[in-house]
Amino acid sequence: MPKQINITRKILMQETPAPYWVITHLTLAGRLPLLRKADGQGSVNIYHSDCINILKEYMQKKSGVTDEG
Repeated sequence: MPKQINITRKILMQETPAPYWVITHLTLAGRLPLLRKADGQGSVNIYHSDCINILKEYMQKKSGVTDEG
């Protein structure tokens, strides 16, 4: 069984072109699914793996680039 990694904001920034403020905005807006919400200072949000695709699609829409010819 493969080991599950905890996806944090740092990993999302490494895997997608999204800056931290976009990730924070979408998290506060409820558009990024969380596996575990931060308990307080020093604790981190753990994001669902779908967040990588959500962020890539969001950044693609914001840049105006589409896959359609």
